[in-house]
Amino acid sequence: MASIIVTPLYAISLHSATTTEGDTPFATFGVILSCIFAIGFSARKYPEFLKILDEREKNKAMQPAPEPTSKPAPKHSKTKTVNKKMSKGKQMVSDLYKWRAEIESTSIRADITQMIKLSDIVLKKTGADHDLFFSRYDATLNKLLDKYDEIENTRLNTNDMVETMINIESTIKDTAKAMKQEVSNMYKADLLNINAETSVFLRELKKKGLLDE
Repeated sequence: MASIIVTPLYAISLHSATTTEGDTPFATFGVILSCIFAIGFSARKYPEFLKILDEREKNKAMQPAPEPTSKPAPKHSKTKTVNKKMSKGKQMVSDLYKWRAEIESTSIRADITQMIKLSDIVLKKTGADHDLFFSRYDATLNKLLDKYDEIENTRLNTNDMVETMINIESTIKDTAKAMKQEVSNMYKADLLNINAETSVFLRELKKKGLLDE
């Protein structure tokens, strides 16, 4: 309703501010007529305007409230904790170092030292079936050395315990011999291959006349 009154008053005040002495009464009368027309037009349209506003309010009330949009959970970058699983061979060597440090028997320690050296050779050797080699010895060696260390720590020199320790010592020594033979066999196969390759290589050079027969 305020707009109905303000609009004509604004027009009159604007006209008064811009009226000069040369303006005719007809000009002023025209402005007044325009204001009266504006007031009448606004008065007719105002109920319709209120009706439209009322309908809008009703429509808003009938509409369901929008569901709250949950923000997607931030994607946490998974820091890959790379736990490099130790290979079977390196694990066995690590265990052998541990047992050598814990066991007191000098003969057992000497055999363990030899097995560590042989294991290092296999680990450095290219083309060797590492897992197969270490799988053959790993579990049994750990079990025997663990039991030997346990009996040794009891300090009970009963006949049964002494006999078991001697048996384990003998088995560890034989295992070290077996490992040495297996590593030797690996190199034996390589040596045969190298000898065969060198023979073929020299024969080809002789065929091309690059070497004397």
